[in-house]
Amino acid sequence: MNKVLWYVGILVTLCISPSVLAQTVYEGKIVEEGTGRLVSDVICSATDLKGEKVFAYTMSGEQGEYRLRFYAEVDSVCLRFALLGYKNVVLICKNVSGQKDITFVPTQFQLKEVTVKAAPMWSVGDTLNYRVEAFQGGEDRVIGDVLKKLPGIKVSENGAITYQGEPINRFYIEGLDLLRAKYGIATNNIPADAVEKVQVLENHQPVKLLRDQVFSQQAAINLKLKKEKLGRPVINAEAGGGFTSSEGLWEGKLMAMEMARSWQSLYTFKTNNTGRNLTDELSDHGLGMADLLQGVPPYPTDLMESGSLIALPVDEKRYLQNQSYAATANQLWKIDEDSQLRLVLTYLKNRDREQRQELNRYQLGTEEELLWNTLNQLRDDSHRAEAVFSWTTNASSVYVDDELKFYGNWRDVASGVSGSQQVDQDFRMPLFLIQNKLDLVKRTGKSNWNLYSFIRYTGQPQRLDVAGDTVQFGQVGLLKQRTDRQKFYTTNRTGFSRQKGKSLFRLDVAFTAALEHLSSDLRPGLFEVSQNNRLQWNRWEYQLQPEYTLRGERGRLTIGMPLVFLDLYADHRSIPEKEHFSRLWTNPSVRYHYTFNPYWKASLSYRMQKELGDALDFTEGVRMTNFRTFRKGISIPEQRTSHSYSASFTYRNPINVLFTTLSVIYRMQHSNLVSAQTLTENHILQYREKRDNDRRYLMINGRLGKYWDGWRTNLSVDAGYTRMSFNQFQQQKEWKVTGHTAQVTVNIDCEPVSWNRVNLQIAYKGNKTGTARYVSDWLSDWKSGLSLHFFPAPYWQVTWKGEYVNNEIADAPDLRLFFMDAEVRYSLPRWEVALRCENICDKHTYAFSSYDGVNTFSTSYALRRRAVLVSLGFKL
Repeated sequence: MNKVLWYVGILVTLCISPSVLAQTVYEGKIVEEGTGRLVSDVICSATDLKGEKVFAYTMSGEQGEYRLRFYAEVDSVCLRFALLGYKNVVLICKNVSGQKDITFVPTQFQLKEVTVKAAPMWSVGDTLNYRVEAFQGGEDRVIGDVLKKLPGIKVSENGAITYQGEPINRFYIEGLDLLRAKYGIATNNIPADAVEKVQVLENHQPVKLLRDQVFSQQAAINLKLKKEKLGRPVINAEAGGGFTSSEGLWEGKLMAMEMARSWQSLYTFKTNNTGRNLTDELSDHGLGMADLLQGVPPYPTDLMESGSLIALPVDEKRYLQNQSYAATANQLWKIDEDSQLRLVLTYLKNRDREQRQELNRYQLGTEEELLWNTLNQLRDDSHRAEAVFSWTTNASSVYVDDELKFYGNWRDVASGVSGSQQVDQDFRMPLFLIQNKLDLVKRTGKSNWNLYSFIRYTGQPQRLDVAGDTVQFGQVGLLKQRTDRQKFYTTNRTGFSRQKGKSLFRLDVAFTAALEHLSSDLRPGLFEVSQNNRLQWNRWEYQLQPEYTLRGERGRLTIGMPLVFLDLYADHRSIPEKEHFSRLWTNPSVRYHYTFNPYWKASLSYRMQKELGDALDFTEGVRMTNFRTFRKGISIPEQRTSHSYSASFTYRNPINVLFTTLSVIYRMQHSNLVSAQTLTENHILQYREKRDNDRRYLMINGRLGKYWDGWRTNLSVDAGYTRMSFNQFQQQKEWKVTGHTAQVTVNIDCEPVSWNRVNLQIAYKGNKTGTARYVSDWLSDWKSGLSLHFFPAPYWQVTWKGEYVNNEIADAPDLRLFFMDAEVRYSLPRWEVALRCENICDKHTYAFSSYDGVNTFSTSYALRRRAVLVSLGFKL
């Protein structure tokens, strides 16, 4: 604790240090002489007196405003303002903040042959502007394709967006928040040629009245549409069909949107059985961290384990055997300048089919192993519906956001397992949820009063039927698992904050209640212990949350010291036993953000977190999660204490379009329970055992993004390393396990000539585990992809894609696969037709290996067959 206080003292010193941390800010407006017209798009820069070193760079906004912010250890600086058609303005100024309004004098001259190229990106204050046309290729159809090419922005495989390593906190369209966390609907449907520029709003605080008080490290994205696309319908439609050697194929898309000043609408419908995943498009992305910090839990997971499809590191159209239908209706009404109503409706019907071969190797002792070799044929059907209605008022004196959500997921999975035994499994796993979230902030004088309330009810009446060889006892029969979980959860907080000088004080009181009823029943009797559970789990939590923030010229320090009192009542109704548990603890945290100059920033944080485990771990009766796996809890609440340290460094330079990030996270966790399992010839019994359990986690991630005008080249490099150490308890033996994972991904996108665009990707991933008795070899997976896009004549596009995979398989020869696709597309202003051939090489199987502590899993999946498709598209 003394070390923590010592570090805090250093950070406070950095915050309040005087002139060393002084920041220079020049701002003003640029007007035209004589007319007084505001002049936009002026190139503004602050340099040294020789003009050799650039301290800051921006362009004036639509209202002629500019802002230059920089740190420079010089006495004087040179301010330069330039725009074609006006005389350049050069000012020599003292290195002291000030207001500088500029008057531009028009000039007349004759241009002979001059080509004017707009900058690919520029900065206005805290807003970065990416000109879409500079990054868009002829192959890019939707704005999400362009976002993947923008330096500083990363789009993950599931569609989540991060900027400089941080998830975005808002996704706006013309400054309005139509979709909230479901921005995948926009990125996967809005045409790229409808967007003029993508704006990144750095350090974006969504609540207006908090923008001068509460610092945000996250950014927001805003799409600025082309003027001709505003206030009129934009419609895209496409339909197509084709075949493989075993089935017919179809696909269809319909998108209709209209973005007006007072309302926005976006409607979509998609269907296909060609391996295009629609689930991620409708998921919540990237905005979950704010909810987690508010105490909002994620959606509950299924109570059974059906063994659904794993996302493979190749294009999904290689392996996803789907039949998907998705529809969304998204509407926003702007009531006035500060208020809006929003309605989002989504529906997804999905069927995935999968065939996989599994060879699992379990360590039983120093020399003993257990091998399971099975073939699993699975069909996963789901119907998912969601309705969200919200009202938002975001004014300078009050903020109100109330959101009501209904969610239902009806999921049925049928699984047939063959090998050493024949088993059929039938999973029924519905989930129903209703919740309301209210966030209110009111300014009164120099203080703010806040109220936050979240209420959720969930129901999970789930079941599993297993027919065939009940291999645990060598008999043929039927196993039935019935599990019902109902939970009422609410977290509420109120308090005030007050700013005085460079300090901000905040004090909240919070109350959380989690009332949960869990019942389960497994028949017939297989174990000597109980197979029934009737648990009433009531958890009450009271918090006092003081927080202090100190702002300096360059640094910002935030210290939190929540005081938590927890009261837990657990009633095992299946047996005459009740438990009462109460604790008092603190969860201190320290965050520090430092700006070295307009290019370099750093963040440091420390957080201690004490929490209890899940109610499922508290159940004493055995539950079946699939035909092979059974679980049993323990009547002892899991108590976890974690210490998390993180550091991040970012560099962004919009002048030469270079972005880099580096982050390090180290986490130590201690628990009073350890997860254990016992294996027999045919099944696994997983349980919890009371003993100290320590885990260590280290993750290092880095990213570099760079754009060159030459060849319109965009380069991105992602690298990461993860090290984990933990205790694994198996077969009554304790294994101290250390795992390593390393990965590197390089993407290059360029345009060597006007009629050709090239995309190259090279990816490596390796993993390794080891114990005192056993050390595995590195398992390395390589993937490379090359896409060539040719534009031989107006309206014509020819695309060739190749993908090569080399996977190391445990105790087997390496897997080497080559995939190839081809497409010819003819596009007119309104119509387009395309001919595609996918999986031309007609590969049948994909395989890989992975480690889980001391165990090894090798899996092979059946791939999609060669396909030919024709599609016709229309746009308005």
